[in-house]
Amino acid sequence: MKKGTREKILQEGAKIVHLKGYNNTGLQEILNAANVPKGSFYFYFKNKQDFGLQLIDFYADFIKEKWDSFYRQSEESPIQRLKQFFKWFLTMNEKADYKGGCPLGNLSQELADTLDVFQDKLNQTFIELKGKIRSYLKDAQDLGEIGKDLDIDDVSDLIFSCFQGALIQMKVARNSKSMEVFYNMLFELLSKKL
Repeated sequence: MKKGTREKILQEGAKIVHLKGYNNTGLQEILNAANVPKGSFYFYFKNKQDFGLQLIDFYADFIKEKWDSFYRQSEESPIQRLKQFFKWFLTMNEKADYKGGCPLGNLSQELADTLDVFQDKLNQTFIELKGKIRSYLKDAQDLGEIGKDLDIDDVSDLIFSCFQGALIQMKVARNSKSMEVFYNMLFELLSKKL
């Protein structure tokens, strides 16, 4: 199936922004990578800010689809499915030689303080991603994999924050140690049913 022009611009732009950052990526660089004229960009995006907002959705949709694909693997327990998601993310970063990290985490560090519209969009996206973790924990709680008295909203927030921190450290150290520590400690604690 042929990719639409908007999707092509977002996909090629996403690759560049992921490695160079939003502010260090020029419009012409995106157009060259997507092999489209400037008019095509302005047909789909009002300006670079609009592109940035749509790029957040592009990244978020990709990550949410991954969360959902692991979540649908009903033959595994909820905690096993959560483990598989984090293993996938680790493998993806290892394959990228630890360059890039989390595209949404990168954009939040770069843009959340610049304009309220970016902060609002990123905050809402993070809330949705924490909701994905919450779904796994709720199912695990219902099945007795974790304690019934566990506040899964707080734990989802903690997991997401630790995960983002581990990704930053992994990118800086260019190794998987921080992610392995996060992974091992998280699932050791969860296995004790907290």
